[in-house]
Amino acid sequence: MTDLWQALRENPLVAAIAAAEILFWLLILAGLAVRYVLRRRRLSWLMLSSVPLVDVVILVLTVVDLRGGGDPGAVHGLAAVYLGVSVAFGPSMVRWADQRFAHRFAGGPPPVRPPRRGPLRVRHEWREWRKLVLAWGISCLVLLLLIALSPPGGDVGALWGWAIRFTVVLVIWLVAGPLYSTLFQSEPSDEDVPSARPAVGARGAETAPVSRPDAPSPAGPRDAPPSSVGKAAREIARVVGFLLLLPQGAVALFLVARGEPSGWVLVSHLPAPFQAPAAVVVALAGVALLLALRRQEHRVGRP
Repeated sequence: MTDLWQALRENPLVAAIAAAEILFWLLILAGLAVRYVLRRRRLSWLMLSSVPLVDVVILVLTVVDLRGGGDPGAVHGLAAVYLGVSVAFGPSMVRWADQRFAHRFAGGPPPVRPPRRGPLRVRHEWREWRKLVLAWGISCLVLLLLIALSPPGGDVGALWGWAIRFTVVLVIWLVAGPLYSTLFQSEPSDEDVPSARPAVGARGAETAPVSRPDAPSPAGPRDAPPSSVGKAAREIARVVGFLLLLPQGAVALFLVARGEPSGWVLVSHLPAPFQAPAAVVVALAGVALLLALRRQEHRVGRP
């Protein structure tokens, strides 16, 4: 415990980030308690509206520390990442807490949980990943701002390292979250599919649907069996997409970040400043290819 307090005294910015996180949740809990327990909605709105000011304070303290002669380090990168995540995920965190307070103290409906499978699950995963993309963009902009404001000749490698780490997290989340859900969880579970009921006649007897011999068949391109050549081409494209996304994208970015790119990594043959951005582009190309294949399968029907 003594070592922790010593570390906080030596790194006041870390202490400021910890205090900001505590203050963030205190403002949310206090604002919701004022709304649902004391029934003071206007005061609650003022308290919840002050939550973004915590992020502004963190940004100001980070800039002041750098402009005051502080060496750019991992703490400044952590502050930038915290700022991006707080701005992107803060509103959904407030809604999450609001639903539970309303259910507990105001008789509101129970909180809605995302389904485990099906289109709603896929939509939820993509929505959460888009929040992370927003957090990544904000954090990278703040990191670029801190790099520009760093003292001349300062070592900004730690700030670039945070950008690379956050990019790796972005790609891993994409693979483990929305991409996995799109490929393997898009079909609803049995309990989510309503059972078909037969038509009931005038006297309550079950009647079968009547079809006319001359009626056109509703079968369209979705019911047409795919050719073996097209199926093989899609499988090859899928393998290429995963190769671009994982070995040549995410793994390559990790090796470049560690300064150990191997010869089998395509981006290792580029100049050093272009290796990390090229790995990101390769990973995104793999994602685009896999999503295009998934969309085509939904359109023509998966065999």
